[in-house]
Amino acid sequence: MRKVWIVLMGVLIGGFVMGCGNNIAKNEAAAKATVRYISTALEVYASSHGGQYPTTGDEVTQYFANFEAYNSKTVNGYYYGVNLFPNEYGIIAAPSVCGTTGTKMFTVMPGGNIVEAECVRKN
Repeated sequence: MRKVWIVLMGVLIGGFVMGCGNNIAKNEAAAKATVRYISTALEVYASSHGGQYPTTGDEVTQYFANFEAYNSKTVNGYYYGVNLFPNEYGIIAAPSVCGTTGTKMFTVMPGGNIVEAECVRKN
């Protein structure tokens, strides 16, 4: 009976660890897709407004309805921040807990190029 219990615990723990890794991959994929989507919305806005980017969340929501649900919020283990200026913008998605909810940070500047960097755990 003890061997069965040990094997069962091993299977459960193994599944839990694999599930955690899976969540990190899902969180990272969602974060990367979200910053791409926000960037695309900002670029589309600029193309319709003489090259000027939106400067308020209200202007962004015309092109990305869920903007306020992400800006300065944590969603699926990632914190999102967006800085808006007429001639530029900056978007960041960073794991809320480095190594637990994600391992990569994503940043985007005008032009839509996504830059990935490993997050660094603070001791």
